[in-house]
Formats: sequence, C-alpha cells, structure tokens
Amino acid sequence: MKEKKLKQNEFEQLVAYLERCGMTIRKIQLERLLELYKQGLKPEIAVAIIAMHKSTYDNYLNNFDKSQVGIILCNLFFTHVTEYLRNHGASLK
Repeated sequence: MKEKKLKQNEFEQLVAYLERCGMTIRKIQLERLLELYKQGLKPEIAVAIIAMHKSTYDNYLNNFDKSQVGIILCNLFFTHVTEYLRNHGASLK
C-alpha cells in the first residue's frame, strides 16, 4: 500500500522555507514566527523580505560561525519583518 504524503499547511511551508534559507527555528523562534503568522506573515511576504535583504543574509552565511548563524539569521529576519510592518502599515494583512 502506497503512503500518501500530507501537504504542508501554509505555516509549515513558511517554517520550511526559512530553514532552507539557513535559519534555525527553535521553540522561541517558532513561537515568535507563529505570532507574526497570526498577524498576516505569509510565505510570499517572507520570500519578498528575504529577497530585499539577500546580500545581508548571504554575508552572514558566508562569514559567521556556522553553529550560530542560523539563530542570528532568524532573529535578523524578525527585525526585517518588523521593519516591513513599520513601512507597510501596522498589519501584514
């Protein structure tokens, strides 16, 4: 019998995308990310934010300690989301 693979929901897609970008998502980051998701952060917005700051993320990935860079990138992403919110209104929705 063939197993069916469940489709990831939107929040899981967001987490998986950020992890593919080199971010480490632990419990604290997951809670913060869920809060931002509830405010309207969607995968397509995350893609746009990361694209806007690609050179910064690449710089961290290439020049910082690999054991710490994932958490640093995630926290940097949260800063960029906050900046995005400030520039695009109080809500992501």
